[in-house]
Amino acid sequence: MNELPVYDVVLLPPAAVRDASIAVSRQLKPLGTEFTLQADHLYPHLSLYMLNILSGQLQETFSRLQGIARQTRPLQLQASHYGHNFTEGMFEVFYHKTSEIIALQERVIAGLNPLRHGLRTKDPVGHTLADWLPQTTGVAHHNLETYGYDEVGELFKPHITFTRFVTRTTQVELATLPALSQFHSIYTQLGLFEMGEHGTCTRPVAVFELQ
Repeated sequence: MNELPVYDVVLLPPAAVRDASIAVSRQLKPLGTEFTLQADHLYPHLSLYMLNILSGQLQETFSRLQGIARQTRPLQLQASHYGHNFTEGMFEVFYHKTSEIIALQERVIAGLNPLRHGLRTKDPVGHTLADWLPQTTGVAHHNLETYGYDEVGELFKPHITFTRFVTRTTQVELATLPALSQFHSIYTQLGLFEMGEHGTCTRPVAVFELQ
């Protein structure tokens, strides 16, 4: 049986941040990485909610996201720090968690969770969620059971993932990376994307302008 497509509701970075993200991803490639961001594939993005959606629910999904976008002003976001998960190998830039982005995630989840079809097969780091869920505790367990996604509420840490290192503990000289100010910007687009491995966004399905 074919796996259900997994979708990611995201904020799309404006062109300057998109290009800076791709540049960092390319810069890190010689260190040995699982993927490299591109302008037209493996799109830079800031995830809000990952979920399975059946094809028959896509039109309703579009309608709900359009309604959310119409009620959401563009978001001013500032990068806070670079981060490296040495256990899973993800290398990312994190953003300050504003009340506006928290509210947007809450609206997206409230709107789409009723349309969600079960658990995703795997999460971005490769856990098979049906097996991983019983091993989780606390907020992560509650979020996976309730929303099918763990990075909600206190576990929501807005970020753009540049790449994932094959050797998870690969060291990066932060001084060689762009100033964090290159990732400060106003975000104006909410997107729905199909997902691939490692939490990548592989195909745009719909994009909505924040009002």
